[in-house]
Amino acid sequence: MVSLTAGQPQGAASDQFFDADIAEETSPQQYTQRLGTADSASLREGGFSQAVQDAAENGDLACLQQVLQQHGAAMLSQRDVDGSTPAHLAAKRGHVECLQFLLQCSVELASTDDSGHTPLHLASQEGEQEAVELLLQWGAPGDTTGTAKQRTPLHLAASNGHLEVCSVLLLQKANVNLQDADGESPLHKAARFGDRELCELILSWGASVTLADNDGWCPLHEAARWGDGELVESLLQRGADPAARSNDGESALHVVPGGYAELEVVQVLLMWKGDVNNRDYDGETPLHLAVKLGDAELAGLLLQSGADANATNTAGATPLDFAKKDEIRWLLRSHKGRKGTGAL
Repeated sequence: MVSLTAGQPQGAASDQFFDADIAEETSPQQYTQRLGTADSASLREGGFSQAVQDAAENGDLACLQQVLQQHGAAMLSQRDVDGSTPAHLAAKRGHVECLQFLLQCSVELASTDDSGHTPLHLASQEGEQEAVELLLQWGAPGDTTGTAKQRTPLHLAASNGHLEVCSVLLLQKANVNLQDADGESPLHKAARFGDRELCELILSWGASVTLADNDGWCPLHEAARWGDGELVESLLQRGADPAARSNDGESALHVVPGGYAELEVVQVLLMWKGDVNNRDYDGETPLHLAVKLGDAELAGLLLQSGADANATNTAGATPLDFAKKDEIRWLLRSHKGRKGTGAL
């Protein structure tokens, strides 16, 4: 936990950063040699000196202190070829002491790199909890969406399964239902990651289970594809609709084939009255898709659950027309005379 209190002065660096003995193992003369003079600092193309970049990335506080003494605070806001400032690099690596020093030197909290990331975006993406806490305490904007995909720090933390960072951001009132350029909310990201505990956290802060992304996928679609039965059931208990369709007419059952825990997920969806014979806009049922993948076990479960072996898609093809495995052909033929009964 970062001990720095909110509201600490954001002016010039405090006196603690001007000790004569900057680093026990490295003299000021050696740092000066590394950095060069203000006029010959060997700046990279559009960026700052390699020594400053290395210091921020590697947590070399003494070197950053020497930069301030030798060249002034402006050098601490120079950018590298990716548009990253030392604050971006320190935040991404979780070097809290360096980051605190930079903040006390009044670096810009909302500064973005060439990808639109602020230091808070990068710390959140990498799961650097202490860096996230420090940046928020200094007033970093929590819901900034400057990236090309319009993703907030919460989107990035959820995408990478960083539970504690998500908790910190939510405690600071991050908007739990903001959608990015793909229409995805943080809950979409967490569901795709397949993390039930993370989804429960986000849901507890009021996340909507019905928000659809640009493809019409709800968080339940993501959970059905990438999660397990417990995650799917958790979303259903919160009001997710098993019949919700994507832009292609896919229900959650349609996206299960080829997923992470397909048999378990199918059983849960059917218990919640998912329609095993629901058709997408190509007229295909989940059974068509399971057969196309050559998944005999899933095809068998769907047939046992009432899937119609005679169902035709918009081209008039039945699941049998796609069957390449003898086992699947046998299953389909043994059910061919039976009319599908839908959900159990």
